[in-house]
Amino acid sequence: MDAKPDRRPSWALLALIVAGAVGVKIAAWPSPVGHHALDGSNYYQVAAHVAAGDGLQTRLSLYHQGFRSFPHPSNIYPAWPLVLGYASRALGLSQAAVLVPIALYGLSIVLLYALTNRLAVAFGSDGRLASRWAPSVDVGHVSALLFALNPVFFRHTSLPYAEGLVYATAFAALLALDATRTARSAWGWALAAGGLAAIAFLSRPQMAPLPVAILAGLLVTAHDRRDVVAAAAAALGAVLLVGAWAWHLSGFVGGLSPRILVDYAAYRETPALAPFPITLAADGWGSFVLDRLAGVAVAFDPTHPNGYARSFGLAAYLVPLALVPLAMSAPTTREALGWLRRPEARTFVAVLLAGLGALVAVHLHHGTLIWEWWFHWRHGLPLILPIALAIAGIAATRRTWVQAVAGLLVAGALVTGAISVRDTAAFLGRGTVGPSAPEIELVAWADALPSPPSFVSTRAQALAAFSDRAAFHWTVCGDAPSQTATLLTDAGADYLILYPGEEHCPAIHGLLPHLALVRGFGGLRVYALAPPGRSASAG
Repeated sequence: MDAKPDRRPSWALLALIVAGAVGVKIAAWPSPVGHHALDGSNYYQVAAHVAAGDGLQTRLSLYHQGFRSFPHPSNIYPAWPLVLGYASRALGLSQAAVLVPIALYGLSIVLLYALTNRLAVAFGSDGRLASRWAPSVDVGHVSALLFALNPVFFRHTSLPYAEGLVYATAFAALLALDATRTARSAWGWALAAGGLAAIAFLSRPQMAPLPVAILAGLLVTAHDRRDVVAAAAAALGAVLLVGAWAWHLSGFVGGLSPRILVDYAAYRETPALAPFPITLAADGWGSFVLDRLAGVAVAFDPTHPNGYARSFGLAAYLVPLALVPLAMSAPTTREALGWLRRPEARTFVAVLLAGLGALVAVHLHHGTLIWEWWFHWRHGLPLILPIALAIAGIAATRRTWVQAVAGLLVAGALVTGAISVRDTAAFLGRGTVGPSAPEIELVAWADALPSPPSFVSTRAQALAAFSDRAAFHWTVCGDAPSQTATLLTDAGADYLILYPGEEHCPAIHGLLPHLALVRGFGGLRVYALAPPGRSASAG
């Protein structure tokens, strides 16, 4: 039988936490798009098409996809652009791009609070952290505060990124799963759990393990026909939504594969373009395994700028700390499996598998772009699920010293998180990261052309969000010049935009003699392929 907490959860305190954090975000009121929100700008321009009734369309081609015509059907994960686009019909796109992520941020915190409390019940705990050195603390409030003051989560739920929707639906799916244990219509809650898990996946494919984890939680703890029916309902809820997305993709993606469902960059329309080099290649499986194991040390190195501590602070170490009392109690395999078969372990199984599964992707990714490792950025945010498990588990242990250490880690994380959130809010509120005057002039010129043009640019995402008609191919300074040339020929881009200093980029090495200057906008220059006998200097 489930243990009952010794007092009711303090929703009033939770309301104060959420209201305070949301108030800081609203006070900052960032510019929703720009160079500080590259992926957010991409979602924004897709949502603009949704708001206009055009459906999932895009004017942006990323990662050497080489789209040949625009607007083009979008193959980026659809849930967030759809939510933002439909919300903008009532709020206006610029307003919705700030308000909807903030609302989802608040909802995520509330749902995480409830989920952590449910996990504490599964462990047979009263839902409190306590020690002789610190007052008793509600575990739900600990998780809520840690995630609310995570600067990465705070930043990306102040801008039109998918993170608010990802975690609100993920936590809701896990709570719906928990409800299947006691609800009369278990299949209904299971159907909702599968559907919500699918929305989390369709918001960010890193959450692909979540629907599987929901199903595993139901099957591992199944004891009768009712549980089997619930598992079938969860599978149905996920398959219907993911199937609808696959049907959309099949309309323009030839040879649709599971990989394209989880990696939109895997689809390329211009075969002459080589795949974009995102992940560091390894020389054989042995080298790959050793390299990624070295990444584990980076992940939990408190001094490394790419480690989990950069995002979660000292709270990242609650996860290994929670393993200490487990190792000291050393349950037998039979005891562990027996506990996992109990109905109250259902949510534990799903949270554990979803959290660890979602982090596999970031541990396998040794990057070549921007950062070497991505544990510290939004890709590492699924660590909140193992952290919530750790907090609930530590609350159940009788080892006072473990709870005391946990209290110190939490206190340290809250202090550093509050400082980082303050700095993040100040940055977002400065309002100095919107389009520059030359960019505004360039976009106005492009939008006024009789036929909508397409451009190659290193800042394609932000420019696409500012433009109403033009299309953009994204490249990077370090790309191969052959790729830039292919974008201007095979992919059919009309122009190349160079920012000050980009004439020295490898991406255009040897290409300038074959380009003609079309226009200049301050320090920005727009080039096109030069006709025979005409050079770039001809202007």
